[in-house]
Amino acid sequence: MPDPVSGRLTAMAYIVTFGKTLAEAEKEPHAIVYADYRNIDGVPVPHRWTFHDYSRADGINPKLIGEVILRDIKFLKPQPTTFTKPAVATEAAMPTK
Repeated sequence: MPDPVSGRLTAMAYIVTFGKTLAEAEKEPHAIVYADYRNIDGVPVPHRWTFHDYSRADGINPKLIGEVILRDIKFLKPQPTTFTKPAVATEAAMPTK
């Protein structure tokens, strides 16, 4: 959901599907609310993210279920191998119930 004045992202709904079917995940939607935007090298970055339960009918539940505070943010120039898959990397298996 964009801020009507600045156009910045203020909140986003999401579901967690890892280890669940889509139908199961859709029963427990959440939302992230973004705040405290600061410019880092000319890019607006939200420094506070709060996590909440969410429903289409009621919107974002004000009760906090988690929080992230970003500090010391800087942009780095990636090295050629930054996104190379390590030789020892393995795929995480889907959890079983």
